[in-house]
Amino acid sequence: MADLVVEAVGKAETFNLATELVRDYGTIALFGVPKAPVLPIAVEALLRRNVRLIASAYAQREPGLASFRLALNLMAQGRLDPSILVTHRLPFGEIRRGLQLAESKEAGAVKVLLDYSI
Repeated sequence: MADLVVEAVGKAETFNLATELVRDYGTIALFGVPKAPVLPIAVEALLRRNVRLIASAYAQREPGLASFRLALNLMAQGRLDPSILVTHRLPFGEIRRGLQLAESKEAGAVKVLLDYSI
């Protein structure tokens, strides 16, 4: 069981999977923004296992952008490598295709990078 499980999809299935993967007294960090306003979740399992939930979304609205600045600092220090999330790299001229991939998640898209240099 994991000490920390990050849910970044925003679906009931992945939230409930996170609940199954976290250890007793562990933490689930919720970053995925669901399309539905209400999700069916396994609340009893969360309570029985004393799971701590941390919810964070729309970090760009955070006063002082503290989370954003922390992430940038961790990347600059080499302690955080976001490149593992990039599944597609497209030239900036293909922005329409990139946005379609990012929204549809087709072809296994997780994060689509638009690159000015290619």
